Amino acid sequence: MFLKSVDASDKVKDGQLLFQLLDQVFEEVGVANVVQVITDNASNYVLASKLLEEKHKTIFWTTCCTLHRPHA
Repeated sequence: MFLKSVDASDKVKDGQLLFQLLDQVFEEVGVANVVQVITDNASNYVLASKLLEEKHKTIFWTTCCTLHRPHA
């Protein structure tokens, strides 16, 4: 389900700010309604996810998975 869009282009490199943005969404929808968070595996997202998992013990964080195919 798509909930909302946030222009975070000035915040995406800061894990603490990403944590705050994601945590706001958790509070809006209710932590009990959040089961899994899927993000990029860059260090800023890893930090944000660790902070979220520390605060909300019931969530599960997963990095996104992509398949890279070389150009033919």
